[in-house]
Amino acid sequence: MKRNTVVAAKIEKSNVLPMNAWKQNIEMKKEEETLSSYFSILGFHELFVEAQTLIIELQNKEISRDMGLRAKSLLKEFQKRTQNQSHGLSAAIGQVTQTLEKNVERLIALN
Repeated sequence: MKRNTVVAAKIEKSNVLPMNAWKQNIEMKKEEETLSSYFSILGFHELFVEAQTLIIELQNKEISRDMGLRAKSLLKEFQKRTQNQSHGLSAAIGQVTQTLEKNVERLIALN
């Protein structure tokens, strides 16, 4: 008769996600969903006004996590809306969005 045995795994710092980072990640996902929902109901003009407002903020203030999340969500919404109109433009916005996502993740990790 074979017995079930439990084998302990070696825990290393590189394999462990700190609890506060996990909580931050959940909060960030909720904020992204809220922003995505908000931007999806805006008309194109209102979406453009949001983008212009964010650009002014980015030029006049130090970038924050909130600004990064707003920018990322705005770009995703523009990409979604332009996808059917212009594949090239949509792809370019997608590349900018991916770069921004990486930079926002780095910004969050620093804070």
